[in-house]
Order: sequence, then C-alpha cells, then structure tokens
Amino acid sequence: MSRTVADLLVGVLEQIGVKHIFALIGDSLNPLADAIRRSRIEWIGVRHEEGAALAAAGQAKLTGQLAVCAGTTGPGSNHLVAGLYEASRDHAPVLALSGDMPRKLHGIDFIQTTEPDLLFRDVSLYTETVSSPAQAPTVIHQAIAAAYAGRGVAHLTLPQDVIAAKAEGAVSSVATLRPRPELAAREVDIVKMARLVDQAGSVVIMCGAGCHAAADVLRALSDWLKAPLVHSVKGKDIMPYDDPRWMGGVGMIGTKAACNAVMHCDTLLMVGTDYPYSNFLPTKGTVVQLDERPQALGRRAPTVLGVVGSARPSLKLLLDRVAPKDDTSFWDKVTKERRRWDEMLDKQADPARSKERIHPQAVARAVSDPRQAQRGLHPRHGSEHTLVRQLDPAKWITADYRFLQQRCRGHGAWSGQRVASARSLAPGDRSVRRWRIEHAYVRISDRGASQAAGEGGDLQQFGFRADPVGSGSRGPASVPARNRISQS
Repeated sequence: MSRTVADLLVGVLEQIGVKHIFALIGDSLNPLADAIRRSRIEWIGVRHEEGAALAAAGQAKLTGQLAVCAGTTGPGSNHLVAGLYEASRDHAPVLALSGDMPRKLHGIDFIQTTEPDLLFRDVSLYTETVSSPAQAPTVIHQAIAAAYAGRGVAHLTLPQDVIAAKAEGAVSSVATLRPRPELAAREVDIVKMARLVDQAGSVVIMCGAGCHAAADVLRALSDWLKAPLVHSVKGKDIMPYDDPRWMGGVGMIGTKAACNAVMHCDTLLMVGTDYPYSNFLPTKGTVVQLDERPQALGRRAPTVLGVVGSARPSLKLLLDRVAPKDDTSFWDKVTKERRRWDEMLDKQADPARSKERIHPQAVARAVSDPRQAQRGLHPRHGSEHTLVRQLDPAKWITADYRFLQQRCRGHGAWSGQRVASARSLAPGDRSVRRWRIEHAYVRISDRGASQAAGEGGDLQQFGFRADPVGSGSRGPASVPARNRISQS
C-alpha cells in the first residue's frame, strides 16, 4: 500500500511525540482517521469540535508539547475556532486540522464549502492549505515549527483528495520540531537587575505562568531577599497555598496582603507574567520585568528595566549576583496581613456561619479538604472563579496539577469538563492518569451546563463516571450543585 499525505502527516506527529488527536469524525477526515488507525496515536472522539480544541489547548498547556485537534468540512472545523482562542491567548502549541472538500469542488458554491484559512487567520500564527502532495512536507514542517516557536496555534486545511493522494517526499529536519528552549538573560541585564534589587529596601516578586519550572529558585530568592512572593492567576499553583512565602494573588480575586505588598514595595520584580490588569500594578516605584517575550516588557506598568529571558536560568544568575537582605520589617508586615486574611477566610468558610444557608465559601472549603489530595476542581465561568478564589487546589496538590485550573478569557468561558478530559489523558498512560485523578468536581453555571453537557459523555467513554451537570447560580443562597467525575 502506497504511503499517503495523511500517512506522512501522522508519521511526523508520531515522531515528535503526539499521543492523541481530539476530533469529531467526518467524511473529509476519513483519510486522516485511517492513517491514525494504523499508527500509535489515539483518536479521542468528542461530541463537539470546540471541546476538541479546548482539550488540545489544555493538554498543550500542561505538557508544553504539541497537541492536535481536528474537525471536518464546513461547520465541523468552524467549531474549532472558539476553543482555539484558549490556546492562542494562553500561548499553548496546538496544531488544528480542518478537513476540506476535494479541490475540484472549490469555487462552485458546493455544500458546506468554506475558506478555513480566512476563518482561522486571527487565531492562528500560521494557516495554510495543503494544496498538493509535493507541497505537503514543507507545509507540515512549517506549521509545527510555527506552533512551537510562537507558542500558539498553527492551522492546516486538508482537502480530502490531497491527503488521500500518494505522498511525494518526506518531511525533513523533524529533529528541529520541539518546544522552545529556556533562554538565560544576558549578563549585562542580570547586573542591572541585581543593582536595582540591591538598592531597594523592600522587594516583591510577582510570579506568572512563566515561573512554573522555577519554584525552587523562587523560594531561594525569596529567602535571600526577604521578598514576599505573589502570583498572577495562571501562576497560583506554582507553590502550595500554605507556603509561608506565598502571599496570594493580586486583583479582584487576590488577597489583601498581596495587593498591598505590590503597591507599597520599593521594587516589584515581575517574572514570567503579562498581568493585564494595570490598575492593580504600581504607577510609582521601581518595576523590573523578566519575560521570554520582548513584546510583553513594559506594556502593563511603567517599567525601568525590561529583561528578555526565561525565569529559571535567569533567576539563578540573579541569585548569584544580589546581596542578601537582613531587614525583615516589610516581610513581617506582609506575613501578618496574610494571616489576618486567612483568619477572615476561615470564618467565612465555617458551615456554622449560618443556620439557614450554605455559603459558597463553605462549599469551596469542603472540596479543598486536604484528605482529598488527588482531587481537582474545574471551574466553568469567571463568576465561579471568584467564588472559589481561595479554594486553591494547589493548596493540597503539587504543581504537576496546575492544569486543573484554567483562566477565564474574554473570548469565552471556563471549560471544566473538557479540561478534565484532556488532563486525564495528558501523561499518555491510562494507568498513570487513573492513579493521579480519582475525582474531579466541576462547578458549572446554568449557561455552562447547557454548553458543555456532552462532555460528560466524553469522560464516560474513557472510564470515568460523570454525574449530571447541575447549577445553582441563581437564588439568594447561590449553592452550587455537585458534579462529580470519578473512576468507574
């Protein structure tokens, strides 16, 4: 049997370590599905293509590796777009594949024909149609390279006749298709950072998603500088909630201690974060920002020094340069304020607070009980994130589970059950995944329940039991219903 363009594509995905493709089958994807059937990649069937895109985005965010989703001609691939914005805004490497009509049916107003390259242009770093077998190898390479280089979405349109045709040539330089490596900041920039930190009486370190691999060096730097650590939403699970250095988040869903520390420190060191809410960042004082993306430097707060570099190697270099600080007055003040905040939360979460109502804080506290160390929470909408802002699954579980919380984006909503699906599959080994997650509680609003009802079925087909989705977002008590996903 001759090797087809679909075989070529699937073969490359196998070589770079792709384990799953999240998709909903359709005629135009038949050659691709047949190639996957003969490969080691697992086809993860979903009820809706948006769920496929969200699951791929989640898997990519957790692993850092390329994740893949696919949809068939017309409305099938169109449905991918909403979910792909999750990957685009969260900088996750995802390859989206759109099935398409045979080329001879283009331009004649044939049923369900669309222009996917136009539709996907805004959400994608790269979008292209595989127009011939001869072109396929270079386009496949370019798409995957773009997803990794820009940490975002690459999209390929796959006409059915092209991917069913005999392949011409092979994809070269596959070894270059890998995640972007960490980048240490230049020595001259490290020297400037160290000088500004040494001059400051008090330092606060704000940790974003770019710090997930840097927990150890952050702890060491915090101890060395007597610097409280605060976090963005996507950085909240870098450390356990009860770590004494970890003062909480900033903004509307942050802690009073963290917000005050950011506003009143001499120097704020922003690491791996492009925190968007400028009104919660200082307009005075010294702001130093370290980020891998040059375009993120200085655009959220007045910044005296912007440094390009990855968190872990750059902070290690900084730790070797800066002098230790002995004055603990600022640290003690922030720590005391954090304790008062926690005491307030304990009172709000006490079930005895009211005899007639179950308050949201009590529900959140019950779910985050330390005895449930292998459980996760998947919020569905922004309002629920506010409700569970102190639930913090990272309080009891390690940073390996950071994917269990996804940030709500302006383009759409939380995707709790879809997140659960992809998270359970991320290790690529079913025995491992079932050991890691025993239960998942999904807090879903009424609108979210109607949008994501099918994802319960997605979970069931992979060995999990999903109770009916419920909502209690209306009414004076605002008591959430239970949605439990457990092992069968």
